[in-house]
Amino acid sequence: MSRFATARQSSYGTLPVPSVFTKKRASFSLLAAIIVTGACLSILLCVATSPVSWSSSPPRMRLAAAPVVPLTSAQLIQPRQIHLAYAGATPGTGMTVSWASYRRVNDSTLWVGTSPTDLTLATVAAETVSYYADDVYSLFTYHATLTGLTPRSKYFYRVGSASDASNVSPVYHFHTAREPRGDDDTSFEIAVYADFGERNAQDTVPYNWNVT
Repeated sequence: MSRFATARQSSYGTLPVPSVFTKKRASFSLLAAIIVTGACLSILLCVATSPVSWSSSPPRMRLAAAPVVPLTSAQLIQPRQIHLAYAGATPGTGMTVSWASYRRVNDSTLWVGTSPTDLTLATVAAETVSYYADDVYSLFTYHATLTGLTPRSKYFYRVGSASDASNVSPVYHFHTAREPRGDDDTSFEIAVYADFGERNAQDTVPYNWNVT
């Protein structure tokens, strides 16, 4: 019985366990520990010698800048940023129409009417101002104030060049305010918003304020 160093319990009683099995288990455990330790050291060595620093910020994807596409001559004079503002000392009788272009249009004007298919050239001349300019372009803004309108009415209008039919806006419409009446105390709501989306556009606010 000198070959047996330990014993284990079974359903048949206590059975001796050969000591040679115990030694094999110990050798296997030691070998497994050596393999695991070696693998960990290899990983640490790879991390230490890698050119990527894990403490630094992760790499970021850089988006290529969108190419700047120059505007055509037609696009430079195309009416854009069309805005409306109530005008006139008497409610419902005036409306200021404003629009802009990247190149000055000397004969920029306004058409108006009560039918979308029957617009006449407005007698009022459009005022031209420039609120913004940089090294790339200048923005020219036009203001035309209609007067003598009928309160509570629908009007159609378009803006653009008086001499170039291809350089005009689509037909839009607006509703004039109601006339003041002593027996009418119902509320009246309007939406006020700004601006033209350009720097220095705040100057359009005092302009519309002065024409009211």
